[in-house]
Amino acid sequence: EGAREVVRTRCERGADIAACGAVEQIAAPMRQNFSQTENQIGKGITRAQFGHLRDYTESFLRDHGALFAARVAAQCIVDGHGELHLRNMCLYQGRVVIFDCIEFTRALRAGDMVSDIAFLTMDMDARGLPRPGNVFLNAYLEQTGNYHGVALLDFYQVYRACVRAKVSAFLADSAETGTERAAAQRDTAAYFALAHGYLAQRPAGLIITCGLSGSGKTTMANRVAEHLGAIVVRSDAVRKHLAGMALQQRMDTGFAQGIYHPEMTRKTYAAMLQHARTIAASGRWVILDATYPTPGYRKEAADTARDMGIPFFILHSSAPRAELEQRLARRQSQGSDISD
Repeated sequence: EGAREVVRTRCERGADIAACGAVEQIAAPMRQNFSQTENQIGKGITRAQFGHLRDYTESFLRDHGALFAARVAAQCIVDGHGELHLRNMCLYQGRVVIFDCIEFTRALRAGDMVSDIAFLTMDMDARGLPRPGNVFLNAYLEQTGNYHGVALLDFYQVYRACVRAKVSAFLADSAETGTERAAAQRDTAAYFALAHGYLAQRPAGLIITCGLSGSGKTTMANRVAEHLGAIVVRSDAVRKHLAGMALQQRMDTGFAQGIYHPEMTRKTYAAMLQHARTIAASGRWVILDATYPTPGYRKEAADTARDMGIPFFILHSSAPRAELEQRLARRQSQGSDISD
């Protein structure tokens, strides 16, 4: 009662915050994690696994300097939360409320926005909720257009899992009872196992949808994505991001006009393929959700998959004309879908 409510709708940016995106700034807490949990070797993790995690982290930091610099240049370094996991969230009056960010030091809460996203997706994996995690990740990527950040997702998930392993190890050391100590030690081992699991090679692949508007492409794509842990790149979202529009902004232009002009369509499909390359290179399935109406666009996608040496599939959907008209009319009247 009488508490002051503070609500932030946008993370702050600036030169001092961007400095937190430098490689040495990113590396410092990661190296500290390893130095503070080395005593867990033989208890919560094997020496080989611990070495693998540390070597992966160091090699990624060393080999991806250009990627980290590009993220700084793209203003992806923000004053974020720092501990974006489910224990710091609640459902209040129908809305998700996020609380308890790291306030005592900016260095631990400021960084690449993907680092916060990785904390939540990691936490959902740890709780056996990979499919809801995939739904969240896809919703975030669609809203922000931050598909290039997927290249950093595993790296930051490893880091965040190691953070939780360290916290659990500290809890085990300070536990007052044997039961509490055993539970915390189990959590430590589980988080280390999760971190090590992110290093495993995963099969990647490229899927495109094909079919008329209203035929069920997006519904089908989302269901397949949950099953495969895939990233969905939707043409409606990419097109509006390219145009600098809000996703819910409606366009009432005529056929093949405005943002639906053939040249803009060409740019949209090219951008989708670029996102597909980034996502597939990270070891993930990617689904390009679009009508893909011409053989030329479909061939470009197939050629991209072939060049990357990954499987390629087409999800084709269809429905009777009356059903298509009914679905499109319902979509237009509801106004909740980003598609025009």
